[in-house]
Amino acid sequence: MQTACPIEHRAGSVLVAYANFGVAAGAALRLMDSAVVVVARASWALTALAGPAPCDVLVLCPYLDATERRALLRAAAARDTPPVALELADVVGMPSIVRPVDSRAPGAPGREPLVTSVLRALAAPTS
Repeated sequence: MQTACPIEHRAGSVLVAYANFGVAAGAALRLMDSAVVVVARASWALTALAGPAPCDVLVLCPYLDATERRALLRAAAARDTPPVALELADVVGMPSIVRPVDSRAPGAPGREPLVTSVLRALAAPTS
């Protein structure tokens, strides 16, 4: 099975928080080469962020409402080692758009390769 684009395997964990499972499933497919990908509804993602499981990158899918998005970002920021938060945008007629929530995100110490890999995988055109 091939992924949407060839990316180099990177160690680390990615949590995809979603409101629409179809979008999350598409993101998870693109991230198949990541070591660990967890796909969870917003409420379950909040529980995961409150727990001890590692989370290096948090991907926010479009269609999360503002309250869910804020709660997820607060929960992520409260962790001992906050994950890098990225968000997908749904713009009709445009290719996939993924961007860091915080402009400093790609420079997260020790996580640059994983963040770069996730950004590339999510932004790659589909075939």
